[in-house]
Amino acid sequence: MKAKAVCVMRTDLRNSEGFKVPKGKLIAQGGHAFVGLLTKLFRVDTSLGEDWDNVVWELDMLKDSPLYAWLTGKFTKVVLAVDSEKELLDIWTKATKAGLNTVFITDSGETEFGKPTHTCIGIGPAWEEDIDKITGHLKGFR
Repeated sequence: MKAKAVCVMRTDLRNSEGFKVPKGKLIAQGGHAFVGLLTKLFRVDTSLGEDWDNVVWELDMLKDSPLYAWLTGKFTKVVLAVDSEKELLDIWTKATKAGLNTVFITDSGETEFGKPTHTCIGIGPAWEEDIDKITGHLKGFR
């Protein structure tokens, strides 16, 4: 079975002046989504103390898990598009209700948007067919 992770990005994003957001900003938001998915899967052990020098980060991976298949396989990442914040919220709700690992990315608004703005979500890593049940109808982000 194949595993993948997806980032679902809004295509309607505009900066505080009404212009399209620079591609670099969108790439950074997608990066937040993919990194956020992985960090949610880590378990933090603070038994040696709570300062960062003593924290142990652990990642459980069973050999038959989608995480193992993803990290040891092709590491497939796909960026998909939605046309609105509402559509983004709908996809996130469906993925969360399906029990998939999800992360919701909200930009702080300090550089481009002028206010906190929901930009994208991450889903996975999960089995491809489980993600496709929720995102299979979406087109690639362009």
